[in-house]
Amino acid sequence: DETYAVRGMSCPAFSNCSTLTKVRIPSSIEKLIHIPLADTDRTGALSPNYMNPFTGCTALESIEVDEDNPIMKSVGGILFSMDGTKLYAYPGGKKAESYVVPEGVTWIGACAFDSNGYLGSLELPESVFYIGGYAFTGCALGALVIRGIIDGSCINQYLFRGLNESAKLYVQASEMDRYKDLFPGTILPLEDYHSGIQTPTSLQDQSHPIYNLNGQRIAQPKKGIYIQNGKKRVIK
Repeated sequence: DETYAVRGMSCPAFSNCSTLTKVRIPSSIEKLIHIPLADTDRTGALSPNYMNPFTGCTALESIEVDEDNPIMKSVGGILFSMDGTKLYAYPGGKKAESYVVPEGVTWIGACAFDSNGYLGSLELPESVFYIGGYAFTGCALGALVIRGIIDGSCINQYLFRGLNESAKLYVQASEMDRYKDLFPGTILPLEDYHSGIQTPTSLQDQSHPIYNLNGQRIAQPKKGIYIQNGKKRVIK
């Protein structure tokens, strides 16, 4: 006969809830408890492991957050910190062929893209300098694009642990040697990835669905970059 107010959520609070399809985080959740790492960050303080609270939730299609929540927000069903600099969780059941992480994101949390079997390509912007361990484990990625320079503290055996070995990793040419001992698959310079863009096109072929870069299906595309049949296409 008592009522309890839930004020916080630990990571990974909902690990392996394989039948969970949607979740809404209320405004009352004021704390997301992460796992402290043994090493220190640039300020000399303990560095938290910003971890996905929904690891192994393979049916989870969307994470919603109350607009009054003080610490988190949802953008297209993806869980971010309120200031948009940290990506905590990309739903394991989100059905999108590609995703481009927004510019301004600096941290990709541990297990952030855990167990998503739909993403074919994932692009990280230049602003990203931190990637947590196991961020891509269990993903069916065909292409992972890292445009920025990742902090040396992330360059370890856990960075690509569990990533599909048939995936192609695209990085700056000057960074290729850093990853050779960590990823057994193909490592290519960023320039090679740009060649996959087809332009211009009218996208008249409607036999394959069309998506924007956030993975949302588009019925009538206007000017911009889209994904169709796993390839980038540009409408001018």
